[in-house]
Amino acid sequence: AGQSAILDAAERVALRDGVGRVTLDAVAREAGLSKSGLIHHYASKDLLLTALVQRKVADWWLACSAAMAQQ
Repeated sequence: AGQSAILDAAERVALRDGVGRVTLDAVAREAGLSKSGLIHHYASKDLLLTALVQRKVADWWLACSAAMAQQ
């Protein structure tokens, strides 16, 4: 699984179980990876959550920019 699929899995875990339950083990299970496979992409929970937040902010920024361009 690539980084996008891992972040998708992390988001599903967060939405379903709450952000406090986002663990490397839970995300690895959700993504169908081993924990070591996940750690290859994100060495820590902090790095994983940072990447998830950065992706959500980028998505929000694109949506806002598109909405502003339509005005």
